[in-house]
Amino acid sequence: MVESRSRSQSISASGTFQSMVGTHKNQDMGVVLWCGDPTGIGIFERNQRVRQVVACEESNFRQVYKDIVWVVAVVFAGQHINTVKELSAHARKYCYEMGIAVPIYACTANSDQAFECGMDVVAPVGDWQKIAEGLVLKLCPREPQLNVVWCDPGAANPTMAAMVEPLAKLGLNVELVKTAEELFARMDETVAAVVTSARGIPMLARIRKRLREDSCRPLFWVVSLTAKTADCYASGADAAIVCDNDAVLQAQSKHLRLVDPQRPWMWNVVVGDLLAHLQATGVARLGGVQWSLPKRYDDLQWRQQHQEMLFKRGSAVFVELATASGLDPVSIRPNEYAPSFESRFQNARRSLKGYVRDRVLYHGTDEEAAMEILQNGMRPSQEGMYGPGGYFVDPTALRKALFFALTKTDRRDSSDRGARSERTRGAIIAFRAAMCDTPIITEVPGESGWYGRKSPCGAGQDSLIGVHRGGYDGCGSRAHCSDVELNEMPEYVIRSPELLVLIGIAIFKKRGST
Repeated sequence: MVESRSRSQSISASGTFQSMVGTHKNQDMGVVLWCGDPTGIGIFERNQRVRQVVACEESNFRQVYKDIVWVVAVVFAGQHINTVKELSAHARKYCYEMGIAVPIYACTANSDQAFECGMDVVAPVGDWQKIAEGLVLKLCPREPQLNVVWCDPGAANPTMAAMVEPLAKLGLNVELVKTAEELFARMDETVAAVVTSARGIPMLARIRKRLREDSCRPLFWVVSLTAKTADCYASGADAAIVCDNDAVLQAQSKHLRLVDPQRPWMWNVVVGDLLAHLQATGVARLGGVQWSLPKRYDDLQWRQQHQEMLFKRGSAVFVELATASGLDPVSIRPNEYAPSFESRFQNARRSLKGYVRDRVLYHGTDEEAAMEILQNGMRPSQEGMYGPGGYFVDPTALRKALFFALTKTDRRDSSDRGARSERTRGAIIAFRAAMCDTPIITEVPGESGWYGRKSPCGAGQDSLIGVHRGGYDGCGSRAHCSDVELNEMPEYVIRSPELLVLIGIAIFKKRGST
């Protein structure tokens, strides 16, 4: 339903996924990056189930942020307000460009000026207990927020109402308003995202201050023809879809202008970004998840310059998985065959008719099959719980990939998870996957879903995300996690192998085996 007003439009949710997400789990996977005075770290560790608190100084903040994964919160402890502003702006810019989910920002300061730097939690200098309580409030399990408020001079434009329909199909209510005051008036703990033109940027600090006692932490996206990237991030924006950010947005803008020339590409990016971010973090039920491949990944010069950093971050994911699962990594390496698949991938990607989400997804299999895939590419399965296609998991569900890496099927019926035996070695392969029209499948027919059936995808849909909670009972002992955890881990199905490029591979073995 679209309700037209003189100054705003309301688009009601037409889907249900976002409302079904439920409370976030597994917060103990997250990392808190603590910059500055380490005195309060102990208090925070006793108050919050996070996996790790990593301490750093102002001088190495940028490098440490690049080296660690799963950052769910950043704390600036005892830093001058100008330092907080500079470093937090750098972190926001880095997160967006790398496709990393938005963290909570906190600092100690003796004035509300910290909210103008984009802080979500502010406590007096030395009040570590208040910092800990504020972070716990923002990081604790919570029901999903279901509203998006978008401030733009063109709020009454029918094109805007049409463009936000994908958000409504995700289960979000979208309010389009014209003025910054209207934007502020609609802010409460139910807001999942704030989008604004340049006129709403000064309002971001007021919004954060208003929400400081709530568990809500909305995304802050700026889209503007006049605002500057540096000003957006310094003011607390999590993404800057602005004209001087062309190096970051170039690939997406070129694609959208070609396949959807009738609609403003910047609005298209905003909607696509928000959908990708909320979909990824909602499916994963975890902060810190990688919701996009780095924005400049197709800039070959950028990729070469950052190759070491990208490999280091990717390897860290595999090493952490091995440590948590009692395994030894035998080898971790990038794919030297990737260039031979790039041309085919790019041609297939260009055929997608809209905003393309490039994700890093993982596939578990035996070592011999992995070597075959490495050289010849992925061959989609002809059957599976969600129909034919290549089956993958996101980084938060890597233990499900281990299930397939370290077990083998004993019978022809691969739908019988219990008919599997363990092996001592296995492989997990990292792929770049292009996704555009991606339905979320919440239920499957019968006990085995779409085994032996056609895909549940409709015409033109290139991929799906399956979140049906079932199919893995009796498998937990072989997968380094419980049946319940396996059943709740989402699966991604990419229908065409041409939308995949293998980018890395890890071989694991059980500790003590040869």
